[in-house]
Amino acid sequence: MEMTSSARWARAVLAAAVVGLCVLVAGCTVGEERASPRPPVFDLLERKQEVYDRLPPGSPALLAVFADSSRSIGAMGMYEFFLARGLTASYCVIAVDIYDVQVGQACGGGVFDGELAEGIRFAFGEFFAGSVPGTQSYMQFSAQFSISIDEPAPRSYPALEEILARPQTPSDIPPGVDLEGGWVYPESFRLLANDRRSVYHVARVQGSRSGVCIALYEQDEFGNGRGSISCGTQDVVVYNADGLAAHFSALGFEGEAPEGWRQVSPLLRVKDIQPEPHRVFP
Repeated sequence: MEMTSSARWARAVLAAAVVGLCVLVAGCTVGEERASPRPPVFDLLERKQEVYDRLPPGSPALLAVFADSSRSIGAMGMYEFFLARGLTASYCVIAVDIYDVQVGQACGGGVFDGELAEGIRFAFGEFFAGSVPGTQSYMQFSAQFSISIDEPAPRSYPALEEILARPQTPSDIPPGVDLEGGWVYPESFRLLANDRRSVYHVARVQGSRSGVCIALYEQDEFGNGRGSISCGTQDVVVYNADGLAAHFSALGFEGEAPEGWRQVSPLLRVKDIQPEPHRVFP
């Protein structure tokens, strides 16, 4: 049925009245949605929370954020980072170490940066995060989050040096590793530990005074093998796709291994975790 001019006028008046009511009562304006575009970080926060997004029980940050709002951003070295909606601030960034201990948190508005713990600095922006202030290098996990972790000051590691000083034998050469890749000194590879079907080796990083790489090689019951590798200095964490995490410490460890971890050498602890292929562990 064709709309009459009177009906069109009445409809226009009604629409204008609705807009006027919006301005009067709610303070909104026409085109407000255009003026306030949706922050891209909502893509992360509005997805379903998975098990790996949850903060460890007992984390102090649980008192400062909305329940079930935390989401994993990613991990670097020994630390994993989370973003959550804050109770008194728009967002909170939380750092948790590989042993599920919270090491720091910081909360703020749409754009903020800070230090989560000594030597761990970040920059966050709900639209975009640039470089981390006060640092020369940083890693950008996403367009909204950048992180920088200071390397420890150069020092000697007697237990590691003792391993690397041994004469190299055939068992010190890890299978499935490209020895000509140029990232480590091939002659520096040494066997670090055997653990079930996993073998760990350590090698010096080329061009670095104290950098090392930890190579993990596994073989299943069918004889199929695969490897993974991670590099660092004082602490190195390496993961595999089946849910195994290994923490190498050039300083060694004090006391008993935490629950769920087993110490397979003086410098290496291992834990079986749930496989989480979505994560990126630089």
